[in-house]
Amino acid sequence: MVLKRSTVPEGYERPIDHFEFDLSGSGLSYDQGDSLGVWASNKPEQVDVLLKRLKLTGDEVLRIQAIDSSRSEPLPEVLTARTLLTQILDIGGWPKRRFYDMMKLSATDPQEKEDLQLLCSREGKETYQAYAAESYTYAELLEKFPSCEVSLGNLLDYIPDIKPRLYSIASSSRMRGNDDCHLCIIKNEWTATSGRNCIGLSTGWLQGDTIPFGEDRIPMRGKIHASAVTMPDTHETPLVMIALGTGIAPMRAFIEERAQAFRDGEKCSPMALFFGTESPGVQL
Repeated sequence: MVLKRSTVPEGYERPIDHFEFDLSGSGLSYDQGDSLGVWASNKPEQVDVLLKRLKLTGDEVLRIQAIDSSRSEPLPEVLTARTLLTQILDIGGWPKRRFYDMMKLSATDPQEKEDLQLLCSREGKETYQAYAAESYTYAELLEKFPSCEVSLGNLLDYIPDIKPRLYSIASSSRMRGNDDCHLCIIKNEWTATSGRNCIGLSTGWLQGDTIPFGEDRIPMRGKIHASAVTMPDTHETPLVMIALGTGIAPMRAFIEERAQAFRDGEKCSPMALFFGTESPGVQL
């Protein structure tokens, strides 16, 4: 990542930012309508919670051998405990019921075991739903039930890997080249039942909640996902585009693509964009 810039006025209800990425040396290339998949990293404080629970420093070198794995992407064979919890396992995600079942079996405190048994029972459905509404993460849930004796093996079995978040590319490679990729992203933020503030993993990371902005460049992992939109074969086809909010991103790419085609001397038909928002317009 080489640039992050706000696109909304100061005091706007939600941050909406323009991002620019340098893809040089990555081997990635993209077309109009494609998306960039971004792998975020977990918050350091949640990583520290789990390292403390596991009685680890984070510097321990792990050697992982898959015996019976359903993962679509194999885990690295050698990595540190901190890398596993920061970049691989989705410890900031929302636990599924099977994770509660594992905790119920591993809890040693009688009251905690009773609470977890209720959460896993039919009678505890409302309590379980309340936990889900509170948006507890895997790390927070383990912190809430400190008597649960879990191992790294348990976490590998019960916590899924971090999945890439897909964002529509807001630039044209024909105009800017394959090394320059733009995104337009709104921060995913909400209030849990208790009133605490919650932020999505990827948008929180990109918005600077975890990564240190101010450096020249911030390395990240990403991949290109092909477009599900089929564009006309030529620019002679008129286009009408309708977008709301960050749905403007692919439309910006379509406009840039046609603008460059016009500069290159191709015959181009008109295109019109209808952009709707309840608040002051986004600065493009």
